[in-house]
Amino acid sequence: MKVWNHESSDKLYCEQIDIGNGEIRNIGSGLRQFVPIEKMQDALVVVICNLKERKLGGFPSHGMVLCAKTPDMSLVELLQVPEGA
Repeated sequence: MKVWNHESSDKLYCEQIDIGNGEIRNIGSGLRQFVPIEKMQDALVVVICNLKERKLGGFPSHGMVLCAKTPDMSLVELLQVPEGA
């Protein structure tokens, strides 16, 4: 629903993600150096929700956005979700 740069971290995005059933979660992701904000905004993503809250740079994160990466981290991409999923 909404993504913005974390105010005190060069690596973090702060996100509000609609995970369905009317629930919106705040999630912090260390993806700024890998995924442009334009690709994050309104992206259909896979979220891991069964995690305890963790503060990332002081931002309360209630899950993780699932990504795929190469072994050397030269490429990190959001997991592609089939249309209609």
